[in-house]
Amino acid sequence: MRRVPGIPGVPRAPSATDAGGPRRAHTSDAGGRRGTYTLPVPLGRVEKSFCIRLRGNDGRRNGPGPPGAGLDPHGPLAHTPGDGDPWVDTWCCTDPIFVDVTR
Repeated sequence: MRRVPGIPGVPRAPSATDAGGPRRAHTSDAGGRRGTYTLPVPLGRVEKSFCIRLRGNDGRRNGPGPPGAGLDPHGPLAHTPGDGDPWVDTWCCTDPIFVDVTR
């Protein structure tokens, strides 16, 4: 994986922007790393519950994702139907990781 964005969201909301949640994903450059390593994802000051997904890509085919460059600057680009090659355009995506803030 070349890039690993952390894409924030708000539990039980249609999207992060609909719920007033974080507006930008954090992206880590994983290029050149080999084997097992730790990939920190800074969360900043956490005051309310949220979720985050990690989505990795190989850096070969990406650009502003569906929510736009402000939230998803390194998102997947759509292929012409029948023209995609999964071995040239590698992606992975985690299930949401939930952070529950209690007081």
